[in-house]
Amino acid sequence: MFLKFLLLGSAVLFLFGCSTTITATNTVPPRAGKLNVTKVGVLEIKGDQNNYFTNTLSSVIDKVEEGGRKRFQVYDRAQIENIIREQKFQTTIADPNTMVKFGRLSGIEAGFFGGLNYTTGSRSYLEKRTKCEKENCYEYNVSCTDTDHALRTTLSLTDFSTAKILYSNTFNKSRRVKTCNDSGGATSRSTSGDEGRFFELFATEREVEETPAAVKHLTNSAEPFVQFVNTTLTEIARDLGEYYVISTIEIEKSDDTLSKADQQKFERGVDFAAEKRLDRACEI
Repeated sequence: MFLKFLLLGSAVLFLFGCSTTITATNTVPPRAGKLNVTKVGVLEIKGDQNNYFTNTLSSVIDKVEEGGRKRFQVYDRAQIENIIREQKFQTTIADPNTMVKFGRLSGIEAGFFGGLNYTTGSRSYLEKRTKCEKENCYEYNVSCTDTDHALRTTLSLTDFSTAKILYSNTFNKSRRVKTCNDSGGATSRSTSGDEGRFFELFATEREVEETPAAVKHLTNSAEPFVQFVNTTLTEIARDLGEYYVISTIEIEKSDDTLSKADQQKFERGVDFAAEKRLDRACEI
């Protein structure tokens, strides 16, 4: 809210110039907060066919930043698998005792664990169409198919020294793709205070989250599964690393809904803002 006030105060000053729009880029800290570990690895993602999510997740985590620097040192997947194979762990790596031993052997402080559940289902049906030739119109049926795609992803980061979960989240993505035998392509859709009032009276703010740099290397695909993975990793990148939000403030020069008393208050606020007394301007 302080940022809004600061931008509003600056925006008021712009009323005296030729521009009524301000654009600001703000750095947003990682949503997951402070984790106190840097050496990490992706250990076990159940249901991940061909390790596509596992390998891509490793590449994204390796690129997330905080304070302009890499947040994590990510251990190579081949190195992790060699340790697991050489030690011949009899229990799952997710077992607390195994975690502690694995951490000592590998030097990894924390590991990512999770699972994927990707499902698809289709239903076919007939859809009516109408066709007219000159003055004669008639109805006919075409075959259509709706295909539902869904991906549920769970992910957690566990500290190997304490076996405590430092971060966890669940991501659900779904989409319905419709195809008909008379159409050239498919269609899809996703199935997934007073100071505030003062701000809303005179300015409209639009915020757009920039795509984190950590996921910009991912390849686009028409496959729903890959699209789901990419959007899920984008959210994970925002959880674990800082990102940017672009705010665009459009300033109203006048508002006919204000009473005379409110208009006088606003003018007093403008006076304080012009004197760079933003604290008083925002208070009014």
